[in-house]
Amino acid sequence: MTGLIARFRSPAELVEAVRRLRDQGYRRLDAFTPYPLPELTELLGGSTSRIGWIAALSALAGGALTYAVIYWTAVVDYPLNIGGRPLHSWQAFLPAALVSAALWSGLATLIGMLWLGGLPRWHHRLFDLKGFDRATYDRYFLLVEDDPAFEASETRRLLESLSPEHIEALGP
Repeated sequence: MTGLIARFRSPAELVEAVRRLRDQGYRRLDAFTPYPLPELTELLGGSTSRIGWIAALSALAGGALTYAVIYWTAVVDYPLNIGGRPLHSWQAFLPAALVSAALWSGLATLIGMLWLGGLPRWHHRLFDLKGFDRATYDRYFLLVEDDPAFEASETRRLLESLSPEHIEALGP
């Protein structure tokens, strides 16, 4: 078994369950609700996203690479002296480098978002649970995954003491 999932009727019950499980030392918890609950974000300790760093670094890399290619072409590989202008005219190189930076950033952000989100995942084991589709309407689910504090029977007893509607074991 890799975890237990409990279904609750109200957000208050879910928040209380997360609070109690956190106090007992459980760290691998996840909640599924029809709408965001700010208290859950604080309790579950949402991590900071790396997407911003991916976007910034890929924009810098893409812009620098484009600028370097234009520089190499115009100054080193095929220099053309037109009208006595300098070979390295950064004002002419900049627009293409900026557009390329935006393109690289957008593409890397899309790929990074899919990769960090574990997508594309066509099916998740939670979708097999009876009633899980109600997580988008009027039910609140708490997933307790296998972690150092997890012991199936003890965790089930603790969840039962919180009076959920239903508890189900979640396989691999």
